[in-house]
Amino acid sequence: MRRPVFFLVSMLFSVICQADVRLDLLGRWVFESSNQNLPNKCRDSYLDFESISNIVGSDGSRTVEIEYSAESIEVGYNLITQRVKSDGKPDCHGAPDDKQDLGNLAFFFIVLSDDKRHMKFFFSKDMYYIYKRAD
Repeated sequence: MRRPVFFLVSMLFSVICQADVRLDLLGRWVFESSNQNLPNKCRDSYLDFESISNIVGSDGSRTVEIEYSAESIEVGYNLITQRVKSDGKPDCHGAPDDKQDLGNLAFFFIVLSDDKRHMKFFFSKDMYYIYKRAD
């Protein structure tokens, strides 16, 4: 009898700890810089982590709603995302919205600054944006 109770308590603790870690991501993050040359439109990018499982964001042209899960690792966060809604507009580079992309999983990596005011959002190992927490 103790084993199932211990298992349930440990699972609950694991879920609570995971949720607590993701609280650092909550809030609105606005584009600050990138390691790539971007069209001006892309500089209006933002991410709004509305909850521990939902993001509303824009690349400066298209607005999307994304479901996500975040795993805290020693140096940052692994994000698994799934785009669930899009306004259908072209992206900030002018590429048309790909409706078939809805529901597909994507993987990203995030590093927060020590003061948790800046976020380095890696789209790939060679491309990242830096976002600043909006006050």
